[in-house]
Amino acid sequence: MKNPNAPKPPTRMTAAEANRLARRDRNRIIIMSVGALILGSGYLISRFAQSKYEEQDVLEQPKIDAPVAEERVVTVEFDMPEQLEPIRDPPQQRAVINSQASLTKVYDYGRLFSEAQYRAMGVRLLDAATQAEVEADTDAHRVKPFRVRGELLAIAKREREGSYAPEMHGTLRTEDGRFAHFIVSDAPAEASVGSWVRVDGVFYKLFRKEVAEDWREGPLLLGREAIEAFAPIALASDLVVPGLAELTDDTFESTTGIPPAVEWGLMAKAQKSGESPDWESAPELTAEILGEMFQDGSAFRGKPFRIPVSRNVGSWVERAGENGLALDQVTRGWIGNFTWKGAVGVIRYSAPFANLTLQDWEDSARYVTARGFFLKNVNYEQQSGKPGRVPHFVMESVEIFTPEKDTSQAQLMWVVLGATVFLIALFWFLLVRDKKSAARLQEELVRRRRARRTQLAGGGEVDPSA
Repeated sequence: MKNPNAPKPPTRMTAAEANRLARRDRNRIIIMSVGALILGSGYLISRFAQSKYEEQDVLEQPKIDAPVAEERVVTVEFDMPEQLEPIRDPPQQRAVINSQASLTKVYDYGRLFSEAQYRAMGVRLLDAATQAEVEADTDAHRVKPFRVRGELLAIAKREREGSYAPEMHGTLRTEDGRFAHFIVSDAPAEASVGSWVRVDGVFYKLFRKEVAEDWREGPLLLGREAIEAFAPIALASDLVVPGLAELTDDTFESTTGIPPAVEWGLMAKAQKSGESPDWESAPELTAEILGEMFQDGSAFRGKPFRIPVSRNVGSWVERAGENGLALDQVTRGWIGNFTWKGAVGVIRYSAPFANLTLQDWEDSARYVTARGFFLKNVNYEQQSGKPGRVPHFVMESVEIFTPEKDTSQAQLMWVVLGATVFLIALFWFLLVRDKKSAARLQEELVRRRRARRTQLAGGGEVDPSA
């Protein structure tokens, strides 16, 4: 008779229970593997989609023909100081050339150089402040390069003794009412009294001569040529740009381009706008506005807009050429925004300033904000080779925007990496546990078989739990 108080034998795992546990663990592993696969696939798919979007975005971007850096130019110093000794600048000697031989030598030196060479020599604009420096110390500025623009008061071809070719002698009046004289070897055929010219040359002396029945005094420059210039742009108080309202947009069938006078007029408005218009109340450029603008730009011509944080697709500084604002350089470029869906994804711009920092558009100047005026829709060629059409703006300002560092992608990568490591460790743990469980079950089954054989061999009663 069994003792009712005897301890119960330990519960043993049956083969069916072991199989059930194994199936449960196998199902867990399958579910976690599928989850890891979905997580990894989702990350890869999102990266692939982003790559495809960026690739398509690049194809729609313009072919950017930024100006090529200027080649190195060669200049020489004036090496005949003895030719400068006869030159005199006192008031009583300003109406005469002290030495024709000296004038010829300095003239031959000044006309050696092209515009690019004068830039390399550090040519300075002969404005009021610079002219005051020259007048205060003429010897220190002798044969130094200067640039002057103005309205012609007189111009004539002369054959001077000691010179082997005819020369153009002239006098001009600057925008602020000062005077300058020049001798050059060439001038535009249409140059006449009242037209505007620009002269790059070296300073010879302070000179006074009778022009238009009056004595005009100023620096005398000697150089290669006088080139056509433009009278300063003068906008009315309401800053209305002449010719702007008559502009028409480019179409894929017709490219009319941008008249320089209108673009420079709008640049003059951008220069003078300052706090007017009220830029804070100006509309922000959105996809909806761009869509309407793309269809018909006439209603938006010359209107101010704020450009939100956007991608600097490409910006560069280039030589402006002669213009009514007397600017030597301008900034041009392209701006895009991922929220500008539809027909317009980028805009083109020009600006009346030289912002060299914007040229680092692949790094520090990747993002910008801007304020500007719409000019017209213009045709362009996409990088894919297909034709495109975009709005062109004249910017009052373009500022670099530096966003806070985006750590979301790095965090996502670490989450995926951490989840992968965790799942690998979990898989390993479950496999090791299953292996141990299987080993224990095998040992238990072997022990039971041995116990049965032992009991049967001894003729005893077989324990049903064994």
